[in-house]
Amino acid sequence: MSNFLRGIGNAFMYRMVNIMVRLQLFMQMKVGLLNTYAPNAFMPRKNVLDDERASYGRLDAINSFLPENEALSVIDIGCNLGFFTFKMAERGGFCIGIDYGRNEILAAKALAHKHSVDNIVFTQMEITPENASHLPKADMVICLSIFHHWIRKLGEQKSLKIMRGLADSSNKYLVFDTGQPNEKGVDWNQKLEFMNPNIVDWADNYFKNLGFSKVVSLGEYRTSLSEIPRTLFIAIKD
Repeated sequence: MSNFLRGIGNAFMYRMVNIMVRLQLFMQMKVGLLNTYAPNAFMPRKNVLDDERASYGRLDAINSFLPENEALSVIDIGCNLGFFTFKMAERGGFCIGIDYGRNEILAAKALAHKHSVDNIVFTQMEITPENASHLPKADMVICLSIFHHWIRKLGEQKSLKIMRGLADSSNKYLVFDTGQPNEKGVDWNQKLEFMNPNIVDWADNYFKNLGFSKVVSLGEYRTSLSEIPRTLFIAIKD
């Protein structure tokens, strides 16, 4: 009888947790508590009506470059709701999503629980020049649309220190895009003038100085903050 009652209790607790997870997701995603800029990774692609940062286009470009069945450990910096973290986890490797937004991380954790994704972890953390060098090693580091915010807040040298930490964490790949000096109506473009005259040449030199042997442009993709598309890069270590 005790085992029977214990089973009923466990089933009840499991159902209550699921109800709480669904309520948490509803409150955060529907009531405006989240700063979302990528689709829900579990929503069917055909139902995504407003992919304003072309997340699926970027994902397709990354997957087209990588070997089809390559399972990768991944660290996704500025993961938001974990779109790229979840999509990379589908390859079978262990993935870590990092974001400084508390509500975004809570929602990502709730999505992982709801969909029973067990090869993923989300953690709330602000990446700084002091802690970037202490990140764990991973096959791939993803750093999308964050670099220009570091430049704006911290300056070029401290941002370079962060990027050195991310480069050291990468065993093989670093996926990167950033705001650009030719973007209009933003408060970071003048601070990115060191990228001129050609962001592709700048990225090639920049990442090779960080220890990567090759830098590949994966195309240009729109962003919600500017009419100028951003170039997506993948840096590779031999």
